[in-house]
Amino acid sequence: MLVLTIGALPPAVAQTAKELFSQGAEQFQAGNYAASAELFERGLRIAPKPDPFAYLYLGQAYQLQGKNDQARQAYERAISLDPSGATGQKAKQRLQALPGASFRDCDVCPAMVVVPAGSFSMGSPPDETERDANEGPPRVVRIPYPLAVGKFEVTSGEWASCVKEGVCQAAKRYSTDTDRHPVTEVDWNDARKYADWLADKTGKRYRLLSEAEWEYVARAGTETARYWGNTSSKACEFANVANTSSKREKFWHSDWDEPHACEDGYPADTAPVGIFKPNAFGHYDMAGNVGEWVQDCYHEKGYQDAPSDGSAHVWQQGCDKRVVRGGAWDGVPRNVRAAARGRLTPSTHNDGLGFRVARTLLAP
Repeated sequence: MLVLTIGALPPAVAQTAKELFSQGAEQFQAGNYAASAELFERGLRIAPKPDPFAYLYLGQAYQLQGKNDQARQAYERAISLDPSGATGQKAKQRLQALPGASFRDCDVCPAMVVVPAGSFSMGSPPDETERDANEGPPRVVRIPYPLAVGKFEVTSGEWASCVKEGVCQAAKRYSTDTDRHPVTEVDWNDARKYADWLADKTGKRYRLLSEAEWEYVARAGTETARYWGNTSSKACEFANVANTSSKREKFWHSDWDEPHACEDGYPADTAPVGIFKPNAFGHYDMAGNVGEWVQDCYHEKGYQDAPSDGSAHVWQQGCDKRVVRGGAWDGVPRNVRAAARGRLTPSTHNDGLGFRVARTLLAP
């Protein structure tokens, strides 16, 4: 039985509040979250002294119903009542894990955005324009847990902090890069080392995304070829990609596919992170700018035998190629789709390769 401390109240009132809170706790433990929230609300209305622990449980009851605005208010109230205590700290952790919440675990850590658990159809349908055979067979994947994902690709400035601490190696810089451009010229092992450094530094479970998690976050609830729709001509509102001015640059080959029919202002270079429109989950540059390393091995048979629970598809003995997602600043339309898959040897590094990180969150 859950025990709540509500302070020195008159016996009749204290007993009534305790009864409601105890009943609310019983309903919570039974999985009846709507009934639990109602009982906690009633108890809090009649208790002369607000109880932060009751607000904490109220927030959890709302969160588990998907009522995140109400949950946020309850957690914030618990924190205000117990800013330095254990209950307030627990409420802070829960608040941080609400979908859409943004946070940093340290001054030099990447900004993270929480995405909700959910299901989606991974891969491209047979009739999608410019699809590749390795994008199937399409299948439903369930992400049964909330997780936090980098709001932006890891930047040169963030990478420099890892270099300064003697863990990461200085990355080659292709352009007149600034701290707000994504780091480039990092291979898969470099990316994983950075994630491990964050985990050691913060005590949190930082890692690379699985390929399924990456596509789930990139789609952000959409089913179209791109998270802004099916048309490639709108790409320059959302992404730094190969565009009409790219064809005038020295890197461009005359036999390449046509670029996007728009102008993004960055014909032959990365762009600072976050200057284009985000997707519906609040993540920037999930298409274009730099290709992003993920955890998975590349399987020639596509998604055959791939897990459907959001975990990475890997071999115990390692693999010859790892998956890269998202296209890059020189990506043509076929390569800048939510389902498009790249594959490279883990030691590859170039001016179009970067990554973003994920952080495993505890379930509420």
